[in-house]
This record gives sequence, structure tokens and C-alpha cells, in this order.
Amino acid sequence: MTARAESNSSPSHLAKLNDAAAVRERCGMVHRWVADGRSPHFTLEESRLPTVAAYVADVIRDAYPDLNIPYHSRWRHFATGGVERWGELAARIDADLYFPLHVKTLYENFRVDSGEKIEGHDTYLVVGRSETQPPLRLCFDKESGLLLRLIRYAETPLGRNPTQIDYADYRDANGLKVPFRWTLSRPGNQFTIQVEQLQQNVPVDDARFAAPPPPTTAQKPPAP
Repeated sequence: MTARAESNSSPSHLAKLNDAAAVRERCGMVHRWVADGRSPHFTLEESRLPTVAAYVADVIRDAYPDLNIPYHSRWRHFATGGVERWGELAARIDADLYFPLHVKTLYENFRVDSGEKIEGHDTYLVVGRSETQPPLRLCFDKESGLLLRLIRYAETPLGRNPTQIDYADYRDANGLKVPFRWTLSRPGNQFTIQVEQLQQNVPVDDARFAAPPPPTTAQKPPAP
């Protein structure tokens, strides 16, 4: 399969989860979770906050004396060393071409309802539920029966994190209708995968599955 990925901004209903108010709300949730002793990974010692804040300020001033701090976040981990890894990863994330064929094995109960209009197409909404995972929402074209949209959720300490996948550009691939374009939307980012060529049951050289060398680790500053 040959594919290319294009990164875009998030749709409005997901982008709002990334604004300042949402960030403050989620940070408050984490603070309460840890302060209440419910986190299995962290503890909170409020009396040490001034010391930690001073340590962080010292590290920042040492690294950026002019306080001209470049853009940074976990998203930028994908660009460490000037290598834009997200474009390479995008074509492999959520790229299950045959998901509709085995969805019944992943969810126990389904409910069908009238769905929203997507790109001018009336849809049926199918909600899949299971005791072991969050619900799944599927929107099918009423006329063709093709899957147009999938929304699934990942459970996190901050609540359910949504991923929306829009499917388009359906083409015939060895007797199966396969979407050649996926648009994936998450809070804070959106990208599109466009398949340019699809071949099934093509032999793959075992060397392609060799593990990459371990990454080098940078030395961390001493803890306060």
C-alpha cells in the first residue's frame, strides 16, 4: 500500500478541547485526582511546590538566558532532531482497511438510530457497546451502506479521549470497496491519509520487520 499524509487543524468540536479553559479544567482534574490519593503513579506534596518552581525556573534560565523559548509540547517529540516523524507514523495509525469486516467480534451489543448528514449523505448511526471498552459510533451511508465516519474513545485519567475517522474515496480493490482517503481528527490535530496504490497479499521482505536501533538517551538534570 502506498499512502501519503497531510496534517491539518482540528475540526471545531474537537479543537475546543485544546483551548485554555479546557486545559485548565483538565489540569484541575489531575490535581484533584493526585491530591485525593487516587493516582497509582504520583503523590502530591504541596509544601515542595515553591522549591520545584524555583528549580524549573533555574533550568529554563540556564537553557534560554534571553527567555526566547521555542514552541514545545509532547507533539514536538515527533520532530526531535529535525525529523518530522508524524508524517511517517500517520499512514500506519488507524489504518485498518478491513475494520468493518471484524467489528462484530470486538463489540457485543449494537443499537441503530438515525445519524447526522455527512457531506450531503444521510446516514444510519450504529453504536457498539462492550463491557471491556468505551462505546464505538459508526455512521453508514443510507444509500450505499458504506462506512463514512467512525468515532471511538480511549479511556485516560482525564476522561475519554475521542478519535474521529472520516472515510471517503471508496474504490474497488479485488472485489471489496475500500476507502482510499481517511481523515483522522483528535483534540489538537487532524491529518489526512490518501492511499495512492493498494495491493493485497504481496510478499514482504522479512528485513522490513527488523527492529530499529535503540534511541540514545540524553542526560537529565539532577532532581531538586
